Amino acid sequence: MQIIKLILENPLSVITAITAIVSVVISVFTLKQNSKMIEESFRPYLTAEIEHIGNVFYLRFKNYGQASAIIDCIKLDDNAKKVQVENFKGVYDDFCGNTIPPRYSFMTCILQDNVTGEENKIAVDIQYHSSVKKYKEHVDINLSAYKRLLESRRSIDDKNANVVIGKTLQDLVFAVDKQ
Repeated sequence: MQIIKLILENPLSVITAITAIVSVVISVFTLKQNSKMIEESFRPYLTAEIEHIGNVFYLRFKNYGQASAIIDCIKLDDNAKKVQVENFKGVYDDFCGNTIPPRYSFMTCILQDNVTGEENKIAVDIQYHSSVKKYKEHVDINLSAYKRLLESRRSIDDKNANVVIGKTLQDLVFAVDKQ
């Protein structure tokens, strides 16, 4: 009864109190949303992808984010391990604990000729963290989409002959090493 009497005697004070409470709730909600948006904008974003250069295919990891990523673990499924070049099969274990700056990438060759049947799809799991939060990425890659890709070659002239010859020699060396 006392509360009802107080409300009836001071309606303006009650409206002011309710308005203040609603304002605080809206402010807290807005701050949380802004914090989440800022974190999403400035977080690291590490992913795996296929890079096609000449006749060579690479499994590339790149940090597309705005902050450095510290790699905790990279796990390849069995199909991804089958397409790895023999000398590079354990290389991703070496990256655990390393910091990958924004826009930095690292990659290794994959044996595109090994891509058949179930191996057409590979899966990569990446666990990493920033100074603030931990992240996990799961990437599925369909290698058959890349198998029939061709890179157009530039015509050779006096200005780019060394570059074209160099790329061709790299492709030949890789093709010989595969056999």
